[in-house]
Amino acid sequence: MTHPPLMLLPPHVLDQCKTGAYSRKRGHPARPGTGPKGETCKTCAHSVCRQMANRYYKCELTRASWTAGPGSDIRLKDPACKFWETKLPAARIADTQPVRAPACEPVE
Repeated sequence: MTHPPLMLLPPHVLDQCKTGAYSRKRGHPARPGTGPKGETCKTCAHSVCRQMANRYYKCELTRASWTAGPGSDIRLKDPACKFWETKLPAARIADTQPVRAPACEPVE
């Protein structure tokens, strides 16, 4: 005995669900890996460190959707997304010493 389906979805919605178009993991503004090759979230100008009991890294571009949980966190090792920007202007990179990431500042 077969039962009718519980929900009928249009084919384009099913295709998007299969490809992961609706599944956005973590707090990235775009899919990781769509940015420049060899760059990571750690080298992006938009990465922000939030100091609470621990350090939590977030993307400044998604500030409106930050939560108090891991759903809006990013990993610094993740490959860069298409919104990646360098931390220094391109003209100054060649004539400066290696830059250390700034220390994480506590949240007020």
